[in-house]
Amino acid sequence: FRARRPRWCSRNSAARLAPPAGSIERTRLQSWLNFIGTELHKGFSPLFNPASNAEFKTWQKQRLSERYGWVSAQLGGKEYLLGETFTCADAYLFTTMGWLGFVGMDLSPWANLQSYQARIAARRNRLTERMRTRRAQLMKESAAGDKISPEYLSRMIGEACSFSASRSAHNVTSAALVPVRVY
Repeated sequence: FRARRPRWCSRNSAARLAPPAGSIERTRLQSWLNFIGTELHKGFSPLFNPASNAEFKTWQKQRLSERYGWVSAQLGGKEYLLGETFTCADAYLFTTMGWLGFVGMDLSPWANLQSYQARIAARRNRLTERMRTRRAQLMKESAAGDKISPEYLSRMIGEACSFSASRSAHNVTSAALVPVRVY
């Protein structure tokens, strides 16, 4: 799955969740996705496993703490992992950061990660509100008997999919899709 993730990120080019294929930025994205997948995501598995002993869990938490400390240092002076542009790697990191509370860890040692998480959460909240507004507009048009153009519907679905990389994406995407008459 990890090797296919950049293609998944760039499936909807309007979402701009991945830099263009072949660019140095795309290589940096792949590097971040690999790091998050192997050094962070994978590190949570033993912490969620009830068969793991307490000593190993303590060691694993220390290891994750070191990894998040490194990520925090890398974020110094940047809005997102690749600079000023939100990518699917940011959504992936945001998701793993959400798991910290479930394993008894928090972001308090890393000010950069705290502000990063707040930025991503604010972005998610703005997108959620935008999708609710678009859904209401689409339902109103459909209820009024208006025919929805395929281009409009495609654009709306594309915008919903651009949000699909974040943690509650399936809720927003499914809320955005309502039965409509397309001409």
